[in-house]
Amino acid sequence: MKRYPGIMGWVAILAVVGVGCQRGDILNQGLAPSQSTTRAMGDTSFQQAYAAGRQVMAQYFPIDPARSGAGTGIIKSKPTDVRDAGRDRLLGDSPARQIATIQIVQEGPVVTALAQVMQQRQGSAAEKRMGYSQERHSYTMNPGDTGPGDMEAATTPQQNENWINEKRRRDLEGRILDDLFNRIHGK
Repeated sequence: MKRYPGIMGWVAILAVVGVGCQRGDILNQGLAPSQSTTRAMGDTSFQQAYAAGRQVMAQYFPIDPARSGAGTGIIKSKPTDVRDAGRDRLLGDSPARQIATIQIVQEGPVVTALAQVMQQRQGSAAEKRMGYSQERHSYTMNPGDTGPGDMEAATTPQQNENWINEKRRRDLEGRILDDLFNRIHGK
Protein backbone atom coordinates (compact mmCIF):
# COMPACT_ATOMS: atom_id res chain seq x y z
CA MET A 1 0.00 0.00 0.00
CA LYS A 2 2.83 2.43 0.65
CA ARG A 3 4.26 1.94 -2.86
CA TYR A 4 1.13 3.24 -4.55
CA PRO A 5 1.49 6.89 -3.41
CA GLY A 6 5.19 6.80 -4.39
CA ILE A 7 4.42 5.56 -7.88
CA MET A 8 1.68 8.16 -8.32
CA GLY A 9 4.15 10.85 -7.22
CA TRP A 10 6.67 9.79 -9.87
CA VAL A 11 3.97 9.70 -12.54
CA ALA A 12 2.90 13.24 -11.57
CA ILE A 13 6.50 14.50 -11.65
CA LEU A 14 7.13 12.95 -15.07
CA ALA A 15 3.90 14.45 -16.42
CA VAL A 16 4.85 17.94 -15.19
CA VAL A 17 8.38 17.64 -16.59
CA GLY A 18 7.03 16.41 -19.94
CA VAL A 19 4.54 19.28 -20.22
CA GLY A 20 7.21 21.77 -19.13
CA CYS A 21 9.63 20.53 -21.81
CA GLN A 22 6.98 20.78 -24.50
CA ARG A 23 6.09 24.30 -23.41
CA GLY A 24 9.78 25.25 -23.36
CA ASP A 25 10.17 24.14 -26.98
CA ILE A 26 7.27 26.37 -28.01
CA LEU A 27 8.72 29.35 -26.15
CA ASN A 28 12.22 28.83 -27.54
CA GLN A 29 10.91 29.17 -31.09
CA GLY A 30 9.93 32.79 -30.56
CA LEU A 31 11.19 35.88 -28.79
CA ALA A 32 10.95 36.74 -25.13
CA PRO A 33 10.00 40.33 -24.29
CA SER A 34 13.38 40.80 -22.56
CA GLN A 35 15.16 39.81 -25.81
CA SER A 36 13.27 42.17 -28.08
CA THR A 37 11.55 45.50 -28.56
CA THR A 38 7.78 45.20 -28.14
CA ARG A 39 4.89 47.32 -29.40
CA ALA A 40 1.10 46.92 -29.33
CA MET A 41 -0.31 47.12 -32.84
CA GLY A 42 -3.65 48.71 -31.97
CA ASP A 43 -6.92 47.74 -33.63
CA THR A 44 -5.90 44.97 -36.03
CA SER A 45 -6.17 41.23 -36.55
CA PHE A 46 -3.37 38.70 -36.22
CA GLN A 47 -3.56 37.90 -39.96
CA GLN A 48 -3.36 41.57 -40.97
CA ALA A 49 -0.43 42.20 -38.62
CA TYR A 50 1.42 39.09 -39.86
CA ALA A 51 0.96 40.05 -43.54
CA ALA A 52 2.17 43.60 -42.81
CA GLY A 53 5.09 42.16 -40.81
CA ARG A 54 6.25 40.14 -43.83
CA GLN A 55 6.09 43.25 -46.03
CA VAL A 56 8.06 45.35 -43.53
CA MET A 57 10.66 42.62 -42.94
CA ALA A 58 11.18 42.36 -46.72
CA GLN A 59 11.98 46.10 -46.80
CA TYR A 60 14.87 45.61 -44.37
CA PHE A 61 16.03 41.99 -44.77
CA PRO A 62 15.46 38.99 -47.05
CA ILE A 63 12.95 36.62 -45.43
CA ASP A 64 13.96 33.04 -44.67
CA PRO A 65 10.80 31.09 -45.69
CA ALA A 66 12.05 27.86 -44.08
CA ARG A 67 12.16 29.54 -40.64
CA SER A 68 9.03 31.71 -40.94
CA GLY A 69 5.37 30.78 -40.70
CA ALA A 70 1.93 32.23 -40.07
CA GLY A 71 1.16 29.35 -37.68
CA THR A 72 3.81 30.54 -35.24
CA GLY A 73 3.61 34.25 -36.10
CA ILE A 74 7.38 34.27 -36.60
CA ILE A 75 9.17 35.99 -39.49
CA LYS A 76 12.92 35.36 -39.59
CA SER A 77 15.44 36.90 -41.92
CA LYS A 78 18.37 35.45 -43.75
CA PRO A 79 21.71 36.81 -42.51
CA THR A 80 22.69 40.12 -44.15
CA ASP A 81 26.29 41.33 -44.36
CA VAL A 82 27.14 44.59 -42.60
CA ARG A 83 29.75 46.69 -44.37
CA ASP A 84 30.43 49.44 -41.81
CA ALA A 85 30.23 47.52 -38.55
CA GLY A 86 33.29 49.25 -37.11
CA ARG A 87 36.22 47.63 -35.43
CA ASP A 88 35.54 45.30 -32.54
CA ARG A 89 37.98 45.32 -29.64
CA LEU A 90 38.48 41.54 -29.54
CA LEU A 91 37.39 40.39 -32.97
CA GLY A 92 39.01 43.22 -34.94
CA ASP A 93 37.95 43.52 -38.55
CA SER A 94 36.16 40.18 -38.68
CA PRO A 95 33.09 39.96 -40.94
CA ALA A 96 29.82 41.17 -39.45
CA ARG A 97 26.20 40.37 -40.25
CA GLN A 98 22.72 41.09 -38.96
CA ILE A 99 19.83 38.72 -38.42
CA ALA A 100 16.29 39.82 -37.60
CA THR A 101 13.14 38.29 -36.19
CA ILE A 102 9.62 39.68 -35.98
CA GLN A 103 7.01 37.80 -33.99
CA ILE A 104 3.30 38.63 -34.01
CA VAL A 105 1.45 37.55 -30.86
CA GLN A 106 -2.25 37.75 -30.08
CA GLU A 107 -3.50 37.49 -26.50
CA GLY A 108 -7.23 37.98 -26.43
CA PRO A 109 -8.07 41.05 -28.52
CA VAL A 110 -4.56 42.54 -28.19
CA VAL A 111 -2.08 42.04 -31.06
CA THR A 112 1.55 42.74 -30.21
CA ALA A 113 4.68 42.69 -32.36
CA LEU A 114 8.13 41.83 -31.05
CA ALA A 115 11.27 42.63 -33.05
CA GLN A 116 14.90 41.67 -32.55
CA VAL A 117 17.85 42.64 -34.75
CA MET A 118 21.14 41.07 -33.69
CA GLN A 119 24.52 42.09 -35.06
CA GLN A 120 27.00 39.21 -35.07
CA ARG A 121 30.72 38.83 -35.76
CA GLN A 122 32.41 35.84 -37.29
CA GLY A 123 34.50 34.53 -34.46
CA SER A 124 36.26 31.20 -34.98
CA ALA A 125 39.33 32.74 -36.65
CA ALA A 126 39.57 35.34 -33.90
CA GLU A 127 39.19 32.65 -31.23
CA LYS A 128 42.13 30.81 -32.77
CA ARG A 129 44.23 33.98 -32.77
CA MET A 130 43.37 34.73 -29.15
CA GLY A 131 44.64 31.28 -28.21
CA TYR A 132 42.44 30.49 -25.26
CA SER A 133 39.29 28.60 -24.61
CA GLN A 134 36.18 30.52 -23.68
CA GLU A 135 34.99 27.44 -21.86
CA ARG A 136 35.42 27.49 -18.13
CA HIS A 137 37.35 24.23 -18.25
CA SER A 138 38.75 22.45 -21.25
CA TYR A 139 39.21 18.70 -21.46
CA THR A 140 42.79 18.87 -20.16
CA MET A 141 41.94 21.66 -17.69
CA ASN A 142 44.50 23.92 -19.43
CA PRO A 143 43.39 27.18 -21.06
CA GLY A 144 44.08 27.19 -24.79
CA ASP A 145 43.62 23.45 -25.23
CA THR A 146 40.74 23.88 -27.63
CA GLY A 147 40.48 21.22 -30.26
CA PRO A 148 38.84 21.50 -33.66
CA GLY A 149 35.77 19.76 -32.27
CA ASP A 150 35.20 22.73 -29.97
CA MET A 151 35.42 25.32 -32.72
CA GLU A 152 35.05 24.07 -36.29
CA ALA A 153 35.02 20.32 -36.73
CA ALA A 154 32.21 20.39 -39.25
CA THR A 155 32.10 19.15 -42.81
CA THR A 156 31.56 22.31 -44.88
CA PRO A 157 32.91 25.88 -44.68
CA GLN A 158 29.38 27.17 -44.02
CA GLN A 159 29.04 24.83 -41.03
CA ASN A 160 32.46 25.95 -39.79
CA GLU A 161 31.27 29.54 -39.39
CA ASN A 162 31.09 30.52 -35.77
CA TRP A 163 29.05 33.71 -35.34
CA ILE A 164 29.14 35.50 -32.00
CA ASN A 165 26.35 37.87 -30.94
CA GLU A 166 27.93 41.29 -30.70
CA LYS A 167 25.03 43.63 -29.94
CA ARG A 168 21.34 44.22 -30.42
CA ARG A 169 20.33 46.96 -32.81
CA ARG A 170 17.52 48.51 -30.76
CA ASP A 171 17.37 51.55 -33.04
CA LEU A 172 16.59 49.34 -36.03
CA GLU A 173 14.09 47.28 -33.99
CA GLY A 174 12.21 50.51 -33.19
CA ARG A 175 12.17 51.63 -36.83
CA ILE A 176 10.85 48.23 -37.94
CA LEU A 177 8.03 48.33 -35.38
CA ASP A 178 7.16 51.95 -36.30
CA ASP A 179 6.99 51.00 -39.98
CA LEU A 180 4.85 47.97 -39.13
CA PHE A 181 2.41 50.06 -37.07
CA ASN A 182 2.20 52.69 -39.83
CA ARG A 183 1.64 50.05 -42.53
CA ILE A 184 -1.21 48.47 -40.54
CA HIS A 185 -2.90 51.80 -39.89
CA GLY A 186 -2.28 53.35 -43.33
CA LYS A 187 -0.01 56.17 -42.17
